[in-house]
Amino acid sequence: MIADQFPTWIGLPLVPVASPGTDNVMLRLGETLIVRLPRIASALPSLAKEARYAPMLGAHLPIAVPVPLAEGVAGRGYPWHWAISRWLEGENPLPGHTPGTVLVWDLAHFILALHSIDVGSESAIGPLSSYRGGPLAEMDEPTRSAIARCAGLLDVSLLTSAWDTARQVPSGDGKPVWIHTDLQPGNILITDARLRAVLAWGGLAIGDRRSISLRLIRTTSARTKRSLRSPNIRSTRSWQTCTRVPDIDWPWPEALELHLGRGCPDGARPSG
Repeated sequence: MIADQFPTWIGLPLVPVASPGTDNVMLRLGETLIVRLPRIASALPSLAKEARYAPMLGAHLPIAVPVPLAEGVAGRGYPWHWAISRWLEGENPLPGHTPGTVLVWDLAHFILALHSIDVGSESAIGPLSSYRGGPLAEMDEPTRSAIARCAGLLDVSLLTSAWDTARQVPSGDGKPVWIHTDLQPGNILITDARLRAVLAWGGLAIGDRRSISLRLIRTTSARTKRSLRSPNIRSTRSWQTCTRVPDIDWPWPEALELHLGRGCPDGARPSG
């Protein structure tokens, strides 16, 4: 398809890229490009969303984002649109071994910068809605139902206690902001323990400014969790305006996330 649609790049080697994502096949094209081929039809809206919003948001952010350079169409037996973007250098932090305070600061500054971008006429409906960005009260029933379905797999009492604590945290000031709903190690790139790029903008949404993906907290190291709770970080505007994580260690495993996603209305789940 590259030869048919983008002859300029004929002859560049294609190398599969290991990725924790389930929606796309990733192939490195030469030294400077990456090809993304959706595996499933439900991944196509995320591809379109990234093409529309990533260039606009990326111009205002302190880190790199994957901006599509070319959009391919169906061909050679492949049924959907696909994209070519510039290769972004860096590596994923290892879950449970995330570098400490410096990366925390970088993430806080990134989130604050994202929140500061005017949403304009956009609103949290359709593709820009997400259960991860709304008021916690709206997720009370689906979350308790998801916890109940995990009986026998997880410590239901511990999960319920964590959720009860989270429900005590107030919502934001009511002003909707841009949020990245899937800030987890597989979607961030670091070099020398500093944040360099954020990927997976198909999960972009508009929501509560004090939302932050629980997956980021759950998958960081104990050292980073302690940093997130330190007075120095909690006293900053970057932290206060971007998070609603309470003073607990979140027992929020993938099994619960899966049940929670299944219990949400159609179209409410972010792609990841």
